[in-house]
Amino acid sequence: MKFHITDNDALQAIKPMALAAYVRAEGWTRVEAYGEFSDVYSHGSNEILLPNSEYVADYASVIADALRRLSTFEGRSEIQLYRDLSVADCDVVRNRSSNAENDGSISVDEGVALFVHVKELLLSAACAAKEPKAMFRAGGIKDATDYMNRVRLGQTEQGSFIISLIAPVPMNFSSDSQGKLWPEKFKEPYERQVTRTLVDGLEAAKKAAVAVIQGGTQDVFRRAINKGLSVNSCNALAHLTESGDGADLSVTWARTRPAPEARSRVQFTTAEGEIFREAARYLREVEPRFDERIDAFVVKLDRGPTEMCGKITLKTYLDQKPVSIITSLPPSEYELASQANNEKVTISLKGDLIKRGQRWHLENPRDLKLIEEEFD
Repeated sequence: MKFHITDNDALQAIKPMALAAYVRAEGWTRVEAYGEFSDVYSHGSNEILLPNSEYVADYASVIADALRRLSTFEGRSEIQLYRDLSVADCDVVRNRSSNAENDGSISVDEGVALFVHVKELLLSAACAAKEPKAMFRAGGIKDATDYMNRVRLGQTEQGSFIISLIAPVPMNFSSDSQGKLWPEKFKEPYERQVTRTLVDGLEAAKKAAVAVIQGGTQDVFRRAINKGLSVNSCNALAHLTESGDGADLSVTWARTRPAPEARSRVQFTTAEGEIFREAARYLREVEPRFDERIDAFVVKLDRGPTEMCGKITLKTYLDQKPVSIITSLPPSEYELASQANNEKVTISLKGDLIKRGQRWHLENPRDLKLIEEEFD
């Protein structure tokens, strides 16, 4: 039985540029204009009329007719075709879980966990696209936060249980937009840089995990940081593989910004997930954390009678664990730290956290402030 889409709101959700990009990617060629707001496309002996503006009279009916013709031409249902067209102007990130029941359902807790960790994976890519780092703080990069606010959660799809995130991507207006080769990443809009960084990071994670299984050291994960790998993405991958008995991640590239391939896909096993959990711990301990802000209290002061600068020892929490941090301060900041120690109040400061052996050191300390909050 064939089903036809007749809902006007659903039909009007398909945008002209997304429809045109889709048919061009499928081999259709624009032949000529038809009136002011439509174009004729051909594919061999087949022709189809497509609107190039939403101002065309009875827009929903024109889209419905185009759907029927494309559905017949491709031998696919209108529902399948509609799903592709409705996201043709977006990069779509998908994770397929093999833990679903026969009817495609999954437990509530597992479903929520899958969504949370796929979201964390995309957020870590959005942060790494601005500046690759070993670890990111939640909300630490405004552009990444703004980007995630524009990402939509797609409908779950048939085929096990699939979480999909719909990521906006600007249209490519270049005349040379066939996507035969990847352009240099820095020349892409930020939105496409994010999804490319996601795929680069996933591929680097896969290679690093395989290298470790084959006897390599964990340093392969440090070398993958520039590709977009981080503590955040390693943690997300570890959780995804545990929640879904492995992970099957893919990005379907927006038709309105063509790529050299229609889709990029990387799969992970449960065993690799265990490696990612250890890699996250390893990177967290060995990689410097630049421009880190910490709130701490002063537990030790150390300055000789003839010295201008002085060392202090701080107590705080890193990754929800209590740690001690040593830093050296110039005279004015040292006096503030001494005041905080006497008054038992918190200080806030920024710097670069580096672990040497078993000790954390804060280099380039700056922006030291007292916080009127007493420690018990």
